[in-house]
Amino acid sequence: MKRYATYLAAALLMMGAASCSSASDDGAPKTVNVTFSTEILNRSAVNDIVTAFSNGDRLTLYSSTSSSVSSEQTVGGASYQEGVWNPTPAVTIAPKGKLYIMAIHPYDASATDPSAYPISVAAQKDYMYSGMGVSVSYEQPTATLRLRHAMAVVTLDIRSYVGGTLQSITVNDSNFPTAGTLRITGAVTTTEKGSYTKTMNVPLSSQGFTNDHPGMFVIPYKTADTGFEVVVKISGKDYTVKLPSANFTAAKKYVARLAHTEHGVVLEKSDWEIISFEEQSETVESSYSMLAVKVQGSSFVAPLIMGSNLNGVIYWGDGQQNVYAAGADHTYTTANTYTVKFDLWNANAVTFNSLKGVEEIDLSKF
Repeated sequence: MKRYATYLAAALLMMGAASCSSASDDGAPKTVNVTFSTEILNRSAVNDIVTAFSNGDRLTLYSSTSSSVSSEQTVGGASYQEGVWNPTPAVTIAPKGKLYIMAIHPYDASATDPSAYPISVAAQKDYMYSGMGVSVSYEQPTATLRLRHAMAVVTLDIRSYVGGTLQSITVNDSNFPTAGTLRITGAVTTTEKGSYTKTMNVPLSSQGFTNDHPGMFVIPYKTADTGFEVVVKISGKDYTVKLPSANFTAAKKYVARLAHTEHGVVLEKSDWEIISFEEQSETVESSYSMLAVKVQGSSFVAPLIMGSNLNGVIYWGDGQQNVYAAGADHTYTTANTYTVKFDLWNANAVTFNSLKGVEEIDLSKF
């Protein structure tokens, strides 16, 4: 029994010596672990934008002895738990030591270079970056990283007056970036271009959307001055629409308003609604109406239609169409009877300066 007690005392003495080895002679720890919190800038509840983190979320963490992106970096991950990010593997600092940390969300084990983090439209992720390194030290081993959104969000506000389900949006633009690299300071370099299709299953109505517009994350880029085409698939049918030109910028949401009628899908407003992720959208309501005129002859002049913020499309009845303009005229290749239809928004009055060739006017949906 005495021998056992002697061995036990020796073992406890050794354990005590081992536990003291992690501390300096004055009792201070030899190293401290770095932890950090995050603040997401440009907060907004639009689409799939990240506004807060949940337990278990991860990001890519870079640490260095210099705040410069070009300096040698130690790469790892960090896991979120109850408001604090814990690096894995642990990042430690010795007395009088100092490090700089920076991060990109989400976590990517292959992203070893903070100046060329790989991004892809196909991933449809809200990539975020912290900017230049934030200092941590032995005396102050915690920090706050402020994350900014690197992508733009391009959406469609489709108002369907005949119902249906939006099944996909395809961007047909040779300049459309499908892949690239993100620098920790926010600069993006495009590496691949081409078309992209995002599938979905979104019911449509005449009310359109007020917030969660169907759309996609887009790598920032400038379109051609003439705009670009998208193909929207609604209930199994493809519709090609020309959208206005834009310079899609990070941390902004772009909304194009379209109308789906029995005649097809058309651009209802000729410009983009642009919303910073820091701002709330102001919804501007518009009313839809339709006018049909049966005419006989070889030409027809559109009536004068009035209304505040008036927009419209004229379908001449021979397969041709134009954006509505007062006094617009059309010449047919063959004199015949045609039904001219007008899709209109915010129209409140119509005046015919001449009824020549007009056989019937249908105001039942006006």
